[in-house]
Amino acid sequence: MIRIVDGLEDKGFVTRREHPSHGRILEGTRTEAGRRAVGTCHQRVLGVERQLVSGLSEAERLTLADLVERCALALHAAVESRGD
Repeated sequence: MIRIVDGLEDKGFVTRREHPSHGRILEGTRTEAGRRAVGTCHQRVLGVERQLVSGLSEAERLTLADLVERCALALHAAVESRGD
């Protein structure tokens, strides 16, 4: 995880500073460049999602959304029950 955060910091997407009362904690904050990158990524994901379902009817899209949501809820419940 630390390598990922190091890379984000090297690219200027986040900054880190020491926690004011706990010396072993570093607080991370997104920079303006980081916020822009997230926005760009979000738009690209939306474009991929539109392409992914472009051949489905509205009813099929609704069914897919329902099934994906149910799968996500089941996964969340399984993780919660394990205590991860």
